Amino acid sequence: MPPAFYSQRKHLANVSPACSVSRVFRNVDVLRELCGCALLAATIAAAACTSLTGSSVASTTVNTYSPVTGIEVDASQLFEGDGCGIGPSLPYKYVVVVYTAYGSGPLVGQPVVDPTSADGGLADPIAISLNDCFADAVFENLNASSTIGGSDTFSLAIDVFDSVTFGAQPLDTTTTTQANAAAIASVAKWTTTCVARQQPNVQSLSTCGPLIATGN
Repeated sequence: MPPAFYSQRKHLANVSPACSVSRVFRNVDVLRELCGCALLAATIAAAACTSLTGSSVASTTVNTYSPVTGIEVDASQLFEGDGCGIGPSLPYKYVVVVYTAYGSGPLVGQPVVDPTSADGGLADPIAISLNDCFADAVFENLNASSTIGGSDTFSLAIDVFDSVTFGAQPLDTTTTTQANAAAIASVAKWTTTCVARQQPNVQSLSTCGPLIATGN
């Protein structure tokens, strides 16, 4: 046999076939791993989409807006020109006492009067709140009067304290009686009255008179 032909056969004998059985099996194993990775990635993506969709639906449900019906005292308007703080002779806290308005309703800045009471005095208030001078006083879903024409108008008596008068004695702001309201007013440093009309689905602002010093 010629040396050249023998050398060529020897060279071909040392070359592995491109499609040998072992190589085919190795390729199948690689393909199986790739398919497994792709399936795992798809599963994770599907779970992430489901989680995101669920959280989005929950967020939409929680953030549903519900209109508020009530009245509000704007602290910035109430103490405009008088300031607000803990220094002496500065408004520090204020108490709002809410009464149902009767008849033609009260006048802004005038004493709150209930002409239907037997002794000519005031009926018991329907709500009392204690507030910081920088915070608005808010009352929600007040019961309208059914005594005279189902009035949705309310009278508000406001008693204001500086840090000295407020700390002089404790105030009861939970008992809604006229006697308690009178006791609060008797130690206030400033007072005024307001009128507010409650309207459905609206936070109505009160109209208030200027603060008047009591001499306390």
